[in-house]
Amino acid sequence: MAARRTTSTKPKATSSKKEYRARSIERQLSIVDTTLFVSIREACQILAIGRTTLYAMMARGDVVSARRGGRRLVSSASLRAYHDRLIRG
Repeated sequence: MAARRTTSTKPKATSSKKEYRARSIERQLSIVDTTLFVSIREACQILAIGRTTLYAMMARGDVVSARRGGRRLVSSASLRAYHDRLIRG
């Protein structure tokens, strides 16, 4: 029995993983531009990272957060600043 060859019709991406992530974050940040703070869950979705990574970023000061009542909220401006640093390399 001959092995079946599969060919992809999609063109190969020429951008790096870093550029792909930056574009993905840019799309998500367009939503965030209208709010001051987002939830932890939303910040994780925007940055395409897990909660543990986000909390590590907050501990390092890469992303700013604040407590409001019992909730921890992440500053939209700090997400935008992180994105800009990611783009600049």
